[in-house]
Amino acid sequence: MKDTDIQKQLDIMHEEIRNVNAFLSRLRPEDIRTVFGDQTKPILMEWIERFFQQRAQKVGKTKEDTCLKARLIEAVEGTDRAVRGEGRDEAKMILNQLEGDFVSPSSANDPDRRRFVLDLIRQARWYIEESDRMIWIAGEQRGPAITDTGPLSPGTVEETLVPLANSLRLRIMLILSKEEERLVDLCRAMEMQKGHIQYHLKTLMGRGYIRYDRKSRLYSLTGRGTVALDGLAKLTDDILSA
Repeated sequence: MKDTDIQKQLDIMHEEIRNVNAFLSRLRPEDIRTVFGDQTKPILMEWIERFFQQRAQKVGKTKEDTCLKARLIEAVEGTDRAVRGEGRDEAKMILNQLEGDFVSPSSANDPDRRRFVLDLIRQARWYIEESDRMIWIAGEQRGPAITDTGPLSPGTVEETLVPLANSLRLRIMLILSKEEERLVDLCRAMEMQKGHIQYHLKTLMGRGYIRYDRKSRLYSLTGRGTVALDGLAKLTDDILSA
């Protein structure tokens, strides 16, 4: 794909997926599919939106483009829904059918649209194949269940700290520790697209580290988030000083 901004976000996502290998032994298949869906679907949707915005600037809005855009959105939603529900065969069938319509000679009269659709299909297939691979690795690495006993519960520690073990999410929290921000301002500060940063915001809100005010449309750090940043700073200093 030639859209370097969105490709950059995909590269970041790939790197984050590689970084979670240490925690795979306790991840369920549905958790892995949710992570992939939450990150991949917004990126693909934004990719579609950007392509057709650029098309409209070049050739104007056409009925054919409007119909194709609606079909691609439906295909992405259907693929994501099928994968989350363990219907990978159904997801592949959706992509195969879409691909069949764009490898025919009749589609060659618009090479830009054809190229975009085939690239989109390729990325969606990566989503399916990579989630399957990670689920397989999780199964291979899964050992005896860890019993959470005593004041230091391994499960609680993991649930609390894993969302913080990510440089992008820590940067978001550090930005919000200074002042409240809108989504557009966070995207600009982080040099990230909306679809990818929203996944990280959702993760942080899910653990109560940040909040979102619908009226003002501002994100802010919570009391728990402030404690987390202070605690991480002290923990890091203590470990490095030991």
